[in-house]
Amino acid sequence: MTTPIRAAALAALATTSIAAALPAFAQQPDRIETDAATLGLTEAEVRPDDWGHDLWGVLPSGDRVKLEYDRDGMLDEIDVDRGGSIAFADLRPLLPQGIQAPENLGDAMRITSLEIDRDGLEAEGMDENGRRFEAEWAPDGRLRDWDRD
Repeated sequence: MTTPIRAAALAALATTSIAAALPAFAQQPDRIETDAATLGLTEAEVRPDDWGHDLWGVLPSGDRVKLEYDRDGMLDEIDVDRGGSIAFADLRPLLPQGIQAPENLGDAMRITSLEIDRDGLEAEGMDENGRRFEAEWAPDGRLRDWDRD
């Protein structure tokens, strides 16, 4: 069931920019709007869920991406749809200060999934040679685990 506020917000999303529609959804619209601008998202859309808000959009590469925010408005996950990826360099500005330069993760590496929490960072993607990897880092950027296919 769609509430009148949600219906109005959905209508606003359909007809206006993300900046105009965000106040109806997000507790921290500046963060979501800034993240959308940082990634150069087009077709940006904010959707509330039980845990916070999701920001969907299309990257300049044409890949569709979803950014998940917790109830406090903090970014906690990034996923790229349908086999797409994004350069780590493009994600770096979205990360907390302590983990902006994790060990073994170069700017040229391509990320397909990234999770951020108080325990650190987890990522999946492709290295510079196109080999798939999964890795975990501590909150200070220290590498905990690195697996390659």
